[in-house]
Amino acid sequence: MKLIKFILPLLLILIAGCGGDEPAKTTGSSYYCPMHPEVTSDRPGACPICHMDLVLTTDTEGAENMISGDFRLSKDDIIKANIITAEVKKGSISPSFNFSGKIEIPEDNIRIVSARFSGRIESLSASSTGQMLSKGSRLFTSYSDEMSRLFSEYRSLYNSGSAANQNLIKSMEDRLLLKGLTHEQITSLRSASSDIFDVTSPFGGVIVEKYISEGEYFSEGTRLFKVADLSTVWAVADVYTDALPYIKVGSAAEIKTESTGFVTRSKVSFISPVVDNASRSVKVRVALSNNGSLRANDFVTVTFTAAQKTGITVPINAVVRTGNEDIVWIQTGDETFKPRRVQLGQRTGEFYSVISGLSEGDKIVINGVYLLDSESRLRNFTGTDDSALHSGHTVANPKKKKEEKPETHNHKEKAEFLGKTNDVPFNKVCPLLGDEVAPNSPKVRYKGKIWGFCCPGCDEKFMSDPAKYSQNISADGKSYLGVYED
Repeated sequence: MKLIKFILPLLLILIAGCGGDEPAKTTGSSYYCPMHPEVTSDRPGACPICHMDLVLTTDTEGAENMISGDFRLSKDDIIKANIITAEVKKGSISPSFNFSGKIEIPEDNIRIVSARFSGRIESLSASSTGQMLSKGSRLFTSYSDEMSRLFSEYRSLYNSGSAANQNLIKSMEDRLLLKGLTHEQITSLRSASSDIFDVTSPFGGVIVEKYISEGEYFSEGTRLFKVADLSTVWAVADVYTDALPYIKVGSAAEIKTESTGFVTRSKVSFISPVVDNASRSVKVRVALSNNGSLRANDFVTVTFTAAQKTGITVPINAVVRTGNEDIVWIQTGDETFKPRRVQLGQRTGEFYSVISGLSEGDKIVINGVYLLDSESRLRNFTGTDDSALHSGHTVANPKKKKEEKPETHNHKEKAEFLGKTNDVPFNKVCPLLGDEVAPNSPKVRYKGKIWGFCCPGCDEKFMSDPAKYSQNISADGKSYLGVYED
């Protein structure tokens, strides 16, 4: 009986080992959700979160597709993910740029009214800054010993009636004109009994500065008023150097005032050859005719529009921007897709211009690109490395513990909301979405730096947890790392 108990297990072992030369088939297949890699199963089914079909990780055909750079989604998955494609076409590209600026008085429109003789101000008519003057309007009445002697001499010559004095009279009248008197005033002097006279403005404009007061004595050469002609003004914008290749003298510009919302259009008249050391921006000037709607020193938004060109464009929703590279997804078959790196130009409305990476007629994904990008990250997850294209992507192995994101400190430093200011942000890309920072977006101060954003709303999100979202930007503020993405 004991012998039987010993022999029976031995026979079972021998039978199990005699399976021939054919290897045993693997039955330990594993299924996962492409959208939610943490969802796995040992049998086919649907993801309980997004209801997509689970994908077999040991699928030989799928592995071959991944090695070739393509991967496959079933028709049902394409429908569920709402993946939409469109052919690449050429379109009109006319990028526009918004920059902050202000209205300035042209330098050659500023004039100084100075005294042409010594005297005293008896009565001041131009009594306040901002007062409008026209050429010949009265500034003040004056008495002057110097001018009184000239008046007396002129009356004597004129009333002498001698023909021999005509040259002297003409010479005296020229002297009075140089002293600021008008022809009408000189004519009235011939019969006037008082030496108090009006001093008039030699040109029209607005009093910008007033240097005198009623009853004050002045000498020849004394500054009396600074007057500016506001019939033409300048809109001067601070333009970042990376936009300068698209802005030329003669480029179209639209100016909108901050105070009243008044909009006018003109063309670029001057681009400064000097870069500001602090802001790394360049002054760009637009000359404007002014009917009174534009006020000096008013803040404005200047929109520059580059010359229209024809080229390949893609919708902004078709591009995956990682900070290190820009990816567009190509449909290579009815159910297969492939990522392609592209070089983007400027954004025009809801489109990017494409410098390289795409050709007319390529079929690209314009909706559902983030699902496909998520799928590409799973290539390392399934044992296939696509480092040739996505060298900047970090892919986690689903059978390993997820990589921990940098720790967010509990003792957060508070961020200060600054609103729309002329402060130049240190970052070039938005810490929330990775897009270019809009010059007119609200600003936030955090850890001694001024932060800018691509669109309204991003500033509020950043304020909610600045310690978290500030980690999305590289130290120089030029690259989007995407550590935290909501």
